[in-house]
Amino acid sequence: MKSLIGGTQVQILDETDAWYQVTDGRDTGWVEKIQVKIVPEE
Repeated sequence: MKSLIGGTQVQILDETDAWYQVTDGRDTGWVEKIQVKIVPEE
């Protein structure tokens, strides 16, 4: 298990009903969707 600091940017790899599979470039794991803020790329 790993905790991410607020504001950490991650890439979404996959999703299920309530979860996103994400990577921070080093590790991959699952995060509840309610904990993720989607910001469009510029």
